[in-house]
Amino acid sequence: MLTAKKRDGTIVTLPYKMTKQAIEDWKLGEGYYCPCCEAPVILKAGDIKIPHFAHKQKVECAASSEPESPYHLEGKRSIFEWCKRPGLEVFLECYIPEIKQRADILICSRKKRYAIEFQCSVISQDEFMKRTAAYVSQNITPIWILAEKNIRKAGSSLFSFSRYHWLFLCSPRCKPLIITFCPVTQQFGLFYGITPFSPRTAFAKHQSYPLGEISPLKLMAPLPDYHSIVEQWRIKRHSWCLNSIYTAKSSHPFHQSLYLNRLSLSALPPEIGLPVPSIEIIETPAVYWQAWLYTDLLVKKEVNEYIHIEHFAEAFLKRVKRGHIRLRNLPLIPQSDCNYMVPLSHYAGFLAKTGILKEKGRGIFKVNRKINIPRDCEESVMMEKVFYEKFKSMILSRGME
Repeated sequence: MLTAKKRDGTIVTLPYKMTKQAIEDWKLGEGYYCPCCEAPVILKAGDIKIPHFAHKQKVECAASSEPESPYHLEGKRSIFEWCKRPGLEVFLECYIPEIKQRADILICSRKKRYAIEFQCSVISQDEFMKRTAAYVSQNITPIWILAEKNIRKAGSSLFSFSRYHWLFLCSPRCKPLIITFCPVTQQFGLFYGITPFSPRTAFAKHQSYPLGEISPLKLMAPLPDYHSIVEQWRIKRHSWCLNSIYTAKSSHPFHQSLYLNRLSLSALPPEIGLPVPSIEIIETPAVYWQAWLYTDLLVKKEVNEYIHIEHFAEAFLKRVKRGHIRLRNLPLIPQSDCNYMVPLSHYAGFLAKTGILKEKGRGIFKVNRKINIPRDCEESVMMEKVFYEKFKSMILSRGME
């Protein structure tokens, strides 16, 4: 930690840069104590270590659940200095006794309080949610910032996001993004337009901002619309389907469903496996859950039959209850925006705009024509090319609004 309490209760913060003499002077000074548990702490410093306070003896401290790396210490100090602006009260390592929790940085404005957590090490989902809920209980808005070194690029505009990384997804101004920071480069990173293809890979736009070129308000401001991923998505979907043929397990519910409905991964109709708005709510790949909507619902309906959006929900939830479809846990997204009905409604709306369904009222559709199934891989490629070209503008906008 970078702060400590003196005997008289005064909170002191270690200077940003310290000479060897300054370090010795601090060490010879009066005793220092943990602001949280009030146990004695000592100043640690060396040629490599960043000067910091540590508990003198191993104690149970509610606010010290994990060791701090130099990367983390440098990161939160840099963010702390960056947050200092007129009209804002900023506190480093602020202990909040009501919840027995220490925020890396607490920001107080006239109307709101914000707790910034710069997270470098992996913590459990339960711990993440517990800390988040504790801040919210005190009307403090949590801002979780992920160490950028934890994000791995998987291809052009394609990134690897683990289930842990998805916990950091927030939605300022209804624009989902993940905020990162690197103390080495002194830059914030914004990952936005995040469109997951699978549980661990997602298309996204990444923008870097040096500390001196972005303000706290801009960090949370609306972002521009993401550039087109339609062609990359089509290529990824096509290669995924072909590669999955060789790794498919006949016992998997998805492949069983395809087999029973005489469908092949190499010849899926292009209407299955599309990006839709709010797709990030669903962890299961779009190819899976949209294929199940086809096999469990759409294929059973004849032309001119009616389908209600509730029918989509029923078919979807049956697969959720059986463990075939998983929803993502997104604790920083408002519950009202985490409703699985949002992507389902967009998908149904898209089918209406392509002529498969015809919208007859709010949430009410009539089957206009059946989805055409390719006879073989060659026909599938041709149909896919025509489909993506014809409906490019809709997919470009992730549209269907």
